[in-house]
Amino acid sequence: MIHDRVECLQRARSNMRAEAAVDAAAITASAEGARTTAELRKELRRKSTGGALAAALLQGAANRACTEGPPSAPPVPHLLTPGKARAGSQQKEQHMLEKGGGPRRERVRLCLAGECGETNEEPMMCRGLFGGAPCKARMHGRRCAQLPKGHAALGCFLCPECRMRAMNPGQNVEAMPMAAREMCETAMLTEMSSGAEATGASFSDFKKLELEFLNDAGAVGPDRVFPSDSAEVFKVFLNWLVTKRDRALSLESIFRAAGTVMAMTTRENLTKDAGVKAVYNNLRKKHGRERVPRTAITRRMIGALLGDVLGEKDTSTGKRERLMFSGEIMFGVRVGEMLGGGDGHGFLANNVVILRKLNAAGEPVGEETLEGMLEHSKTGFKRFVNAVGVSKGPAKVHFARILREYWEDAGFTIVVRREAGYQVEGPSYYVVRVSLVALASKPADDEARLSALVSTLRSSKVDGARKWADYVAYRGRQRMQGDSLDKKYINVFGLDAPTSPEADKLILELAKAGFAEEGRVCVVPGPLMRATHGRQLGLTHMPLSVSATYAPLHEYFDAAYALANAESPDPELDLEGQAAPNFGHHSDRRGADTVARQTREQTGATVEDIDIVFGWKEAFYSKDMQRHYETSFDRERRCLVTSMM
Repeated sequence: MIHDRVECLQRARSNMRAEAAVDAAAITASAEGARTTAELRKELRRKSTGGALAAALLQGAANRACTEGPPSAPPVPHLLTPGKARAGSQQKEQHMLEKGGGPRRERVRLCLAGECGETNEEPMMCRGLFGGAPCKARMHGRRCAQLPKGHAALGCFLCPECRMRAMNPGQNVEAMPMAAREMCETAMLTEMSSGAEATGASFSDFKKLELEFLNDAGAVGPDRVFPSDSAEVFKVFLNWLVTKRDRALSLESIFRAAGTVMAMTTRENLTKDAGVKAVYNNLRKKHGRERVPRTAITRRMIGALLGDVLGEKDTSTGKRERLMFSGEIMFGVRVGEMLGGGDGHGFLANNVVILRKLNAAGEPVGEETLEGMLEHSKTGFKRFVNAVGVSKGPAKVHFARILREYWEDAGFTIVVRREAGYQVEGPSYYVVRVSLVALASKPADDEARLSALVSTLRSSKVDGARKWADYVAYRGRQRMQGDSLDKKYINVFGLDAPTSPEADKLILELAKAGFAEEGRVCVVPGPLMRATHGRQLGLTHMPLSVSATYAPLHEYFDAAYALANAESPDPELDLEGQAAPNFGHHSDRRGADTVARQTREQTGATVEDIDIVFGWKEAFYSKDMQRHYETSFDRERRCLVTSMM
């Protein structure tokens, strides 16, 4: 559905007031739970659900459920202004709240007290000292603190009591206020979860390699010395990696991970030792191994991929795949920036729009262009990307049409607004998100709590919540048991505005069922690229993950390669000395970057423009304050970069 936000707002006001009044009366009349609505309102005030949108939504829902007086007209859902919609990152805010919030603090508090009931996991040890002796605090990193295995592999942490003693030496920690303990618990959890989860996997890899090295060397017993504890042993370890373990191509990343592990575990950072650095540099220069680069996709291949290979797939999956490849090519983004909105760096639906310039009379004129805003990228920086609606090169990528086809299939409500001389057309899509971090106070009770969540959804008075209840049971269990802390959440309901009567009703149902802790429920913008679940349910409210796209990728690229070379050799194909192409997701981005640089004279794009669109040298360009203040309004130059695809 396409509507103008200004014209439709008045109609929406009267309809939503009437619907919400009925909903409020029904909720007030229900006999669910023993708590009064006044008590519920008090609890909701005390336990924020995280994020300004969710806090306002919950307060509004509680107010409408209150029986202290006649129900007043409910507030109209607030459609965010363009500036507010793009300020900061709600996703980062919610991740931070979940990682250091009350439920997780309570869970580790029980674990540190020895009351968690966990017996199957080797605990991590506190690295602090108490009375000159090692602190006896122990904690289960994976089951209780819910750390990814890479971070838990470090094996040590600094407990809250050691931090409290450091703040106020000599004082009995039991006499210190609870606020001090909570601050130290949050600091502990933040430190233990610091760094990207992919970086945490490299920690785990390094610890495994240390053990492997010692076993190969026949070093056994409690007195054996690990590479991270001795410069001389570390030098032998580095030589072993290259000559015996065949990890020459990983030498640099393992060396970096080793330095981080040593620093995080308060050891001497041996990667800064002069002798170790000399051995490392010598090995790095002389091992003679090179990575096999991904083959860059060509414009002839792109035309075949989006046309003959995927053009006939008139399914949700086909439309989504066309948008995925088009976005990687025209926006020049990494696959992890195109996918995974809500999990990591991926696009959120509301942040990808179609633009047209406005003339003096305020009418849209000229060609359509597209704009995407990444709240944060792989390297941590916010980035705007732009592209033409139809590329002018041989591939003829109909980017705007492909995006609209996906919008329609996804059922997004499309909103039109005017902003800084442009007509801006894009989705208004939000989700009710339930955090699965520390779902219960003890690991053994997680399953029962998830079952209670599913039961609440199955009996909900909100149709959309009932529809997805079984999916929440299936996907929620996967996410709850998975290794990623960032992905411990489930989107249970979708809506087309930050607030709605149905969302109010659902959040009240969840609160009455006990899901009202700090950071447990919130309303946030939803993902652009959504996962599917069967033919009947179609697109879910959860993001499509990168791993789900690997299987068909090679099949599609191989087919496009064959078509592009069927009648004559593809003139743009560069195998770089390889006997056969080596395709992967990076092939799209690499091909787009190659064309952008080769067509600079035609497009007028500068090397700097290309670097900024593709996200190269982001740390360098972020220091250029002139570039910083140009923000989203340098659209025309950015559109030039991939215009000749």
